Amino acid sequence: MGSGVAVDDDGIVYLFTRDLEHWAAHPLAMSAKMGKSSVSMFSREGDYLGKWGQSDEPGFALGAHTIYIEKDGMFWTTDFFCGGLSQIADGPWALRKAVREQRRDGVDVVKIFIDGEAINPVNPPGELAFCDKEVNAVVDEAHRRNLRVACHARSASAVKQAVRAGVDFIGHANYLDEEAVELLASRNDPVYVGPAIAWEVEYVRQCESLGVSRETVCAQGYEAEIEATVRTVEMLRKADVKLVVGGDYGISIAPHGTYAKDLEYFVDLFGMRPAEALLCATRNLAGPWILRGR
Repeated sequence: MGSGVAVDDDGIVYLFTRDLEHWAAHPLAMSAKMGKSSVSMFSREGDYLGKWGQSDEPGFALGAHTIYIEKDGMFWTTDFFCGGLSQIADGPWALRKAVREQRRDGVDVVKIFIDGEAINPVNPPGELAFCDKEVNAVVDEAHRRNLRVACHARSASAVKQAVRAGVDFIGHANYLDEEAVELLASRNDPVYVGPAIAWEVEYVRQCESLGVSRETVCAQGYEAEIEATVRTVEMLRKADVKLVVGGDYGISIAPHGTYAKDLEYFVDLFGMRPAEALLCATRNLAGPWILRGR
């Protein structure tokens, strides 16, 4: 799966091809199966010039998403990098600076990760990455610059922090309590929630094809997470919180071009009528991305 492109000062194009077993290959997925990635080189005319990291070489660029070339010519295959669209910042003023840099680079939406992921033992759902002042700073700086703010927030505590700060779009929201749902429903400005359930559903379905046992997936908590999400979506629908489709596509088990699968999940898992699911993909989906003054 080609997932990153970079060009050096000589005009050589480098295509980073992510391993097909990417999620199993990620160190945090706790799989014994190693990744198989490569970097192919092409001239600006499109001629093939060779490759780094043979596709049958295990462990090359393990878990990386993309390729990046520094100004001094240093190459990185990385899961995140500073100097591109992904950044790491600590403290309110450093986060404001990061938002300003994102605005300079032409983004319309700033995304932050408020809590973690079940496959990450050092940053699971419910362990907040930011204090309130930090999230407030991101939202204030983004909104002053006519940008929207999206977030990854799985736990009730993460969603509450996002709502209080004024985040526009909340991804996941798997483990909500009544207080979190009431906060979402009572906010004056609309806030949109996207369960983004494709990753969990397809990881559970296809785990063994990735070299991850069903027992491991259960131990990671993903079957329980799907069940929790179903309960949460029922609460959100009763509270008339706006739900949207999409999220976590672009991996081998949920590739680009299969986004319409979310309609199936919304009907089969969440019990929606097809018409209601279509509204989540049309009317509701437009809301969080309409920028002020545009």
